[in-house]
Amino acid sequence: MPAPHTHPRCILCHRAGKQSCSGCGTQYCSDECRDTGQHAHEILCSSLSKFNTAPPVPDAKRRWTFRRSILFPADADKPQFFWLKCSPVKPYEFNDAKDYLESVQHRIAVRDNEARGKTFNHTIEIMYGAGSAHGGSLMNKSIAAATGSSADEHGWRGNVIVMRHEGPGQEL
Repeated sequence: MPAPHTHPRCILCHRAGKQSCSGCGTQYCSDECRDTGQHAHEILCSSLSKFNTAPPVPDAKRRWTFRRSILFPADADKPQFFWLKCSPVKPYEFNDAKDYLESVQHRIAVRDNEARGKTFNHTIEIMYGAGSAHGGSLMNKSIAAATGSSADEHGWRGNVIVMRHEGPGQEL
């Protein structure tokens, strides 16, 4: 898990946090960021406090780490936090996402919030199975719930995993 910042940062834009959620401690820099993330935050807030400490690494020789991630199950009404087991092998971080995704795993690196015209100082990695791209899986109900859209509007199929990486990241 990445080292904590000395000053709390906004969950959306990474500027200095000035407001915090009383339920989970999520930080926001402004009313604009808080309002932008409110719908998804309401869905995830109650489960976030359970994921402040990573599980212990069972075998120090394997160098496994755990990264807090969000699983968007295709058949569930809301997304959920979970710990994704990762191996910090350079230059890529290999993980056990295949246990949650159908068939071949695909990845997208997101470095910009196009809706808000901002560039992140971190990378959001979106992982999905091959069925997601070819229409062979269920429309993802939990993404629809988190985005306030219908399943037909967003187009994502099958399970989807989202994980944050510190820094600008790698080409995935």
